Amino acid sequence: MPPDWNALANLSLAGSLLSREQAQAVLRAPESELLAQLAAVYRVRHHYWGNRVRLHFLLNAQSGLCPEDCHYCSQSKISSAEIEKYPLLAAEKILAAAARASQLKAGTFCFVISGRSPSERVFERVLETVRTVKSQYNFKVCACLGLLNEDQTRQLAEAGVDRVNHNLNTAENFHGNICTTHGFGDRVSTLKAVQSAGITTCSGGI
Repeated sequence: MPPDWNALANLSLAGSLLSREQAQAVLRAPESELLAQLAAVYRVRHHYWGNRVRLHFLLNAQSGLCPEDCHYCSQSKISSAEIEKYPLLAAEKILAAAARASQLKAGTFCFVISGRSPSERVFERVLETVRTVKSQYNFKVCACLGLLNEDQTRQLAEAGVDRVNHNLNTAENFHGNICTTHGFGDRVSTLKAVQSAGITTCSGGI
């Protein structure tokens, strides 16, 4: 018998945290419970946010061509997914996407590049583009650039990057099952470098 989802919503609205068992019940529920779950979740969301949404505009600025073997990623070297593969887009195309994001009233402009870590040439182009975007538009900039060190995150902060997207993806003891070309510690080091630069993480924080 699945839990009473509305009762769990009431607990959340009263300021209580769900127990581990209750949270696991949400994840383990059969598909037939999905609509009931969504209705209960919507009550909580509507209480705090009404029907407002926050729009993020995401640009895949460099696609494929990645030497990593992350098993879940369509851009990894082991993936057979039929995706476009291209190097970093020209600055004009990135700025055109930023202009479109502004027209759509996005609050955050996100751009993603594939690969383990940006090369020096690519990184300099990223910094230049971020400075231009921040000087022309009034929105936050989020970047997903792979593995980063403290010097790189410091430069990103100085250029105006507000957030970095970098996921831990899984528990340390399972990481080797989904990726062998870099370790769990590499991802943790990146997150620590991001935090040391005063940049927030939009996912995967530690």
